Amino acid sequence: MDWPGGSFSSSAAYAVFSPPGPKVSWSSLLVGAFKIPQHRFILWLAILGRLSTLDKPWLQQLGTTCVLCQDALPETHEDLFFTCSFATECLHVIRSEVFFHWPYNRWPSVIQWASVRWRGKHVSMLRSGLLASLVYHLWQERNRRIFQHITRTLDDIARIVVFY
Repeated sequence: MDWPGGSFSSSAAYAVFSPPGPKVSWSSLLVGAFKIPQHRFILWLAILGRLSTLDKPWLQQLGTTCVLCQDALPETHEDLFFTCSFATECLHVIRSEVFFHWPYNRWPSVIQWASVRWRGKHVSMLRSGLLASLVYHLWQERNRRIFQHITRTLDDIARIVVFY
């Protein structure tokens, strides 16, 4: 096999076997000093629509309605982030604490909006870190309610997101 540069190296092997994929507009939301790795990972899965929400066929025995707001709507990524009344109210409390504009839009629109608006600046990195934290803690609260039957208040979650 002909290696780039003439000799084998792990970086050359990686380049051969893992060609670069397409660039995504939201990658800036996942990088930066103000993001905790667990938060980045859950945000990445949420952006890709890969979190195991109750609309997945293998989880429907747990029910299909959103456990955060108890509305009749099925739990989907779009519902959890930020159509659900619990998530919307949590976002409202956080916005009033940190005083910045964040649209009340559907999940894909929020990601598109944030990836365009929050690029490169110090304040923008804080905002994208806040988004990652909110997504992480909403997902964590959802899992606590389903699997541990533990419920935290909306104010508790907002406080954790803002001050954690």
